[in-house]
Amino acid sequence: MVNLQGKFLIHAREMGWTNPNKRVLIALSGGVDSMVLLHLFLTLPEDERPQISAVHIHHHLRAASDQEATALKALSVRQHFQLIIRDWAPEVHPKSGIEAAARHFRYQQYGGVMEDVQADWVATAHHADDQAETILMKWVRGGEIAQLRGILPVQSFGSGELIRPLLSFSKADLRDYAMNQGLTWFEDATNQSQEMTRNRMRQQVIPRLKVENPQFLAHVEDYAGQLTDLLEVANLQIERLLAIILTSAHPLVGSVVVLSGCTDAQQRLVIQAILKQLNPELSVQTSQVAAIQRLITNQYRTQGTIDLGHGWRFFREYDQFGAEKVKPDVKSEQSSPDFMLKLNHWYRLSKFEEVGLMTSQPNTGDVQQVWLTPSAFPVGVRPWQPGDKYRLANGHHQAVARLMVNDKVPQSQRNSVNVVSTHDGTILQVIHFRRATQNAADQRQTGSQPYYLVLRQHYPKGD
Repeated sequence: MVNLQGKFLIHAREMGWTNPNKRVLIALSGGVDSMVLLHLFLTLPEDERPQISAVHIHHHLRAASDQEATALKALSVRQHFQLIIRDWAPEVHPKSGIEAAARHFRYQQYGGVMEDVQADWVATAHHADDQAETILMKWVRGGEIAQLRGILPVQSFGSGELIRPLLSFSKADLRDYAMNQGLTWFEDATNQSQEMTRNRMRQQVIPRLKVENPQFLAHVEDYAGQLTDLLEVANLQIERLLAIILTSAHPLVGSVVVLSGCTDAQQRLVIQAILKQLNPELSVQTSQVAAIQRLITNQYRTQGTIDLGHGWRFFREYDQFGAEKVKPDVKSEQSSPDFMLKLNHWYRLSKFEEVGLMTSQPNTGDVQQVWLTPSAFPVGVRPWQPGDKYRLANGHHQAVARLMVNDKVPQSQRNSVNVVSTHDGTILQVIHFRRATQNAADQRQTGSQPYYLVLRQHYPKGD
C-alpha cells in the first residue's frame, strides 16, 4: 500500500507548501478526493502546516447539496479550519452547457475568495486518474499539442498560485487512504452517468488501459512531464525569434523577410505563438497556420488577408505582416468622396484637407495646372475604379491599379484612393500619388483654357 501521507509530506516540502506563515485555500467539494486533500494538509506537522482555509461551491444542482454544505460546516468547526461557502443561484444557471458554466463559476469564486482570505495558494484535488482522463479527452478532441500536458501541477492564479498536490496519486490510492483514516465523504450520483465524455473515459477506457499496463498512470505522468520540459525549451526559442521578427507589439506587426528566413517548423511555431499572443481565446487551427505560412512565403502574392474568426484577421502587405481587429466595412464621405467640382469653390476632401478647381492661380496649396475644354465639364472627385488610367510624360498610359502595386499601397488603404476625373473619364490626378501629364496638343484644342486644380490644408476652428 502506498504511504500516501509520507509521500505527500515530502512533496509538500519540495514544493514549499510547508510554511506556517502562508495560507492555503482548499477547494472542498465534499467528495473523497478533496476530503483526502484537506486531511493531508490538516495532519502536516504543526510547525510545517500552512494556515488552512477551504471554499465550498454550493451548485444547487442536486437535492443532497444542502445536506452536504451543512455537513462541511460542522466539519470545519470540529477540525478548526475556516470554511467559506459560495452559492451558484439556480436562477443564473444556463439552459445548456451547465458543466462548463459551473466550472467557470467555481474558478471565478476561487479567485475571489483567495483574495478575501489572502491565501497564497488555491489547492484542488485533481489526481493521476483525472490527469489521464484529461489528456485522453484532449487527444480525442484534437487541438494544440500544449494541451496534452494535461493538468499543470502549479500555475499562476489570481494573487498567487493554483496547485494540484495529488497528481502523483491514483484514485485508488486516495480511496484506500480515506477508508484507512475513517474519513467520510459524499458521492455525486452524476459521476456515474454515461452521458458525459469524462465519465465514459473514467469507467470504460482507463480501466482497460490499466489492465494492459498497470503502470499506465505513471507513464501518463512521465509523458506529461517530458512534454512540459520540451515546450519550455521550445517557448524560449520562440520568444527569441519573436523579438527579432516582430517590429511592433501594439499593433502587432512583423517582418515577412525575417519570418521567411526561418525553417518551416520555426515558422509554424512562431505563427501559432503570434496568434495566441494576439488573442489567447483564439482556437488556432492547423489549416489556419498552413494558410498563413503559404501567404508569408509566397513570392508572387505580396498582399492578402486570412480570417481568423472572432473578429480578427491576419494580413500581409508586401514586406510586413500583422493581425488586427476587423473594422466594419462602412464607407464614409471623408474616405470615399464622390462629388462635382464647381469652379472657384472649395470642397472638403477630408477633415483637414480641401480641393478646388480655380480659374486663377492661387498663392497657397498644391497646385496643378490643367487645360480643359467645355466638354470636359463637369469635373469631379471620385474613388478610383478598375480600368482607370492616367497619362505618363512619355505619352503612354498607366493603370491606377498598377500605380498602387508599384508604390506598394497596402490593400487595406486602396479603397480610400481617389481620382479627379473629367466628364469623359480622363484622369487628371490620382490624389496624393500622381498628376496626369498634359501636352501642347491639349492646349491647342478648340476652347481649351487653363484651370488650377488645388489641394490645400484646412483646419476648422477649434482643431
